[in-house]
Amino acid sequence: MSRMPGGGVSPRWRVGVLVGAGFILVGIIAAASVVTDTAMILLAGAFWASIVVGIAVRLVRAKRGARIRSAFGPVMGAAEEYQRLYTTQPGLAASVDYALRQQQDADAEDQSSQSR
Repeated sequence: MSRMPGGGVSPRWRVGVLVGAGFILVGIIAAASVVTDTAMILLAGAFWASIVVGIAVRLVRAKRGARIRSAFGPVMGAAEEYQRLYTTQPGLAASVDYALRQQQDADAEDQSSQSR
């Protein structure tokens, strides 16, 4: 990967990544149009292999003490979003925000009743 003097990634590298992603997308579409059992098994295997490689890379690159959270964070985020969409319940972040707002409102109400 070629880096710019300021620490960024060069535009040439970004274009290369986009072109590579385009070729991969075209390959997936072509393989899906064939729709054979072998193609589907290969696609599923490539999908799961990319997830495992991604988790392994995040696990290695994470800071000590937060490796598991960093490595599995995207997987857990996807699981939470899946649950939110299919159960129509608010996600964890929305539930925590709601609970904090409720607690702050109750604290403000207690302080105003004590000052009377």
